[in-house]
Amino acid sequence: MALQRAVMGSDSDGISKEVLSFFSHSNQIAFAFSISSKIKKIRKELDDIVKDSSEFALVLRPHGESVEQRLIRQVRGQTHSFIAVDDVIGREDDREAIIDIMMASHAAEEQRLAVIPIVGIGGLGKTTLAQLLYNDQRVEKNFELKLWVCVSEVFDVKEITKKIIMSATNSTSQNLEMDQLQGQLRKEIGGKKYLLVLDDVWNEKPEEWLNLKALLMVGGEGSQILVTTRSRKVADIMGSVQAYELNGLSEEKAWKLFKTMAFSPGESQKQPQLVKLAEEIVKRCVGVPLALRSLGTLLRGEEEWKWISIAGTSCLNWPDRQNNVMAILKLSYYHLLSPLKNCFAYCALFPKDYKFETDMLIDLWMAEGFVIPSGKTQCLEELCHEYLMQLLQRCFFQEITRDKWGSISSFKMHDLIHDLAIEVAGIESQSKVAYLQDRDINVKIRHLSFDHYYQTGSWKIPSCMLEAKQLRTFLLPEYNRSGSYFNKAILQQLISNFRCLRVLDMRDRGVKSLPKSIGKLIHLRFRSGLSKRILVFISDCQLRLDLAAPDSEVDGVMQRIFP
Repeated sequence: MALQRAVMGSDSDGISKEVLSFFSHSNQIAFAFSISSKIKKIRKELDDIVKDSSEFALVLRPHGESVEQRLIRQVRGQTHSFIAVDDVIGREDDREAIIDIMMASHAAEEQRLAVIPIVGIGGLGKTTLAQLLYNDQRVEKNFELKLWVCVSEVFDVKEITKKIIMSATNSTSQNLEMDQLQGQLRKEIGGKKYLLVLDDVWNEKPEEWLNLKALLMVGGEGSQILVTTRSRKVADIMGSVQAYELNGLSEEKAWKLFKTMAFSPGESQKQPQLVKLAEEIVKRCVGVPLALRSLGTLLRGEEEWKWISIAGTSCLNWPDRQNNVMAILKLSYYHLLSPLKNCFAYCALFPKDYKFETDMLIDLWMAEGFVIPSGKTQCLEELCHEYLMQLLQRCFFQEITRDKWGSISSFKMHDLIHDLAIEVAGIESQSKVAYLQDRDINVKIRHLSFDHYYQTGSWKIPSCMLEAKQLRTFLLPEYNRSGSYFNKAILQQLISNFRCLRVLDMRDRGVKSLPKSIGKLIHLRFRSGLSKRILVFISDCQLRLDLAAPDSEVDGVMQRIFP
């Protein structure tokens, strides 16, 4: 360094300085050339491996132990909660009672279509109970067809009709008008005795329900609809029989559930001081399964001081049961580490009942910079898996599905947990419908997604969005909706207006190639779309490119990223 300073100082015309600067790491052209060469070398090595595998007839097999499985083994203290989350405790009597109602409605000849509402506050397990009934063999044998639709806040007859058809056919519906949709619905359910579950209904407008009910009357005699809702008014509007009101678990069953979540087998007998604190906490949870699971997993394996702190906290003293449940969920959130809070709040960008894909969510977390490695050798992807496992163990996710090797491939969020994510995300993250007013988007917003689109015509960027110059995330999570086309002109508008974008979602939008101007998005780290082509992930000092892309495309991307 001393010799370098001497040379630089003695060089009057600055030529040496320019040469040294050109070959330094700060020179983007040289850096791009270096990275491009390395990528080509890696591609050649991979080609050789593929060639060898063909010549020696090697068979591709999954690794014996996945990253996730190693992480589960490392955090052994809370693994039992995964089994407990899938177990339903304390709802046997409710299941039998509703089956009796269903059988009685089935026997009533005057009812062609019986509607049975299940009503209760968030977190009581209405959806779980509906799933128990949906899969009960006694129920199943009485129906030709079973259908499941999650409705949530937006009660759109056309969209619900689409979802019913999708549930019946196991395929996405085409871009059809309402008249065509009702014809297809009649074809799928006409004359058939069906069971339809409408989960999480909020609509309190009788005319909307009557419009949908008229379409559903084409089913065979004895068809039934199970409705889950938090609103008694909804139950009164939709129900053809008296609503079944779901209450909290009994004290005995609540204790059984909490004990399963908070203590490992045999631990409660060894720690009577924790059992006394646990009994007090169980009383504060007022029999709500979601609250019991949340606090149980929070305290599992923790020292006594934390149990005392939770048992004595004032946020568990709400007189209103619904507020008490939300306060308990917030308590679980507040005890997360800061990076985990960011990862959880980010999930507010996705609609309710959204099926998260593990790999996709992990890539998004990395692209947003939420993952903080503790050392240079720590793998970001492994750390992300660890984050995900911790959130799963704390019951922030549910309805877990696994692939054939046992790794978690997808999961969902409880609607009350989703409400919590929206609340803690604040103005920085919003999920919006496309038909927006100018006042609906805060100019300070950083992360934005759209979960409902215009029914016809091309999708357009709302004018109120153009002022959000610091936007970092633009997502279109409902990518299966037809009739919305994300064209190249819209992509160009995004590139021109939002230079801070890190995440850009273009899945199934009809964009066949990237414009050269994509290089202007110097912060871009994740771009979804154009499968098996060009850019997949960019991080500050590392690149991940699709190695199936031709050399010319790799070079082109390098020039756009490092102009």
